[in-house]
Amino acid sequence: CTEHFIHVKGLRKAREVHAQLLDIMESQKVAHVSCGSSWDVVRKAICSAYFYNSARIKGIGEYINMLTAIPCNLHPSSALFGLGYTPDF
Repeated sequence: CTEHFIHVKGLRKAREVHAQLLDIMESQKVAHVSCGSSWDVVRKAICSAYFYNSARIKGIGEYINMLTAIPCNLHPSSALFGLGYTPDF
């Protein structure tokens, strides 16, 4: 784990989430099929989940949520907060 900079706690949580997803898929009778080498399906799923947290810049340091149009700001603990410039999205 230390060689690849992975935390054991994070791996345990990923295993729990995987087990929960498998249980949900079984209860809904959805087939458990691997994406194989088609990573576009995985990328699409991740991007669709992050869309709820996406925002566009409105003014100096102020952003507007793209889904709800509610004003929002960068969190001080965010990696983008102390970047030195404001990204457009």
